[in-house]
Amino acid sequence: MVAKTDQKARLFDLWGSVVELVRGDKRDAESVAKVLQVIKDEQDFERQLFPTLAVSADTKPPLKTWQKFYQEVWGIKKDFSNLAILAQPPSFNRLLVMLEGMTAKKIVEKMREQMSVCVYDEAELDRVVSDREPVKDYAIWLRDRVEADEELANKSADDLKKKRINCITLPERLLLGLFLYWKDKQHLDHNNRTLCAGSRGSGGYVPNVFWLALDGRVFVDWLCAGYRFSILRSRQAVS
Repeated sequence: MVAKTDQKARLFDLWGSVVELVRGDKRDAESVAKVLQVIKDEQDFERQLFPTLAVSADTKPPLKTWQKFYQEVWGIKKDFSNLAILAQPPSFNRLLVMLEGMTAKKIVEKMREQMSVCVYDEAELDRVVSDREPVKDYAIWLRDRVEADEELANKSADDLKKKRINCITLPERLLLGLFLYWKDKQHLDHNNRTLCAGSRGSGGYVPNVFWLALDGRVFVDWLCAGYRFSILRSRQAVS
């Protein structure tokens, strides 16, 4: 559970920094205590602490499209009208909605009903751990691009982790590909590979996904976390 361990380590690091700021009178102790009290008392504390976590008029159309996607492709009727969504950041205009319980393996199985998918070492799909696990429905913002982010070219998963850049996970990339194929009959990553830097397989290997038109298949492969080259690019996620 490497990803979850990293999240906890980041939490404890931030907590130590906040304690030092309060101790040095650089943060108001009473204000920090109020925030912590909300986190302690309220399970859904994000809504109270971050008023941008709400469905705005701009997000209603894509949410309805996601509801239709889950209904038509998965046979699941959903209502996302109360889903907590961050305010849309500049240049991030693709909303992705992940359903509770979705896994890489489930999505690959669903993809294979509509397209050919080749996974190097299928067993790894069961071993994937991600920065965001679908323990509940959630939404993220991505850049709306066919090719992965050119800004992140030549950056390895290790590089992105050091820079604390929040990146797409393997289930998210697979779901995005399935969604766009359902919506527009379009495949992602014709010329590059999406490095799913928000996920790890066993041994710390990082998944990447791409479309190979010559074979007419979506490929899922695994690389060392330190690998970097120009066509290997992640997709930044805002969540």
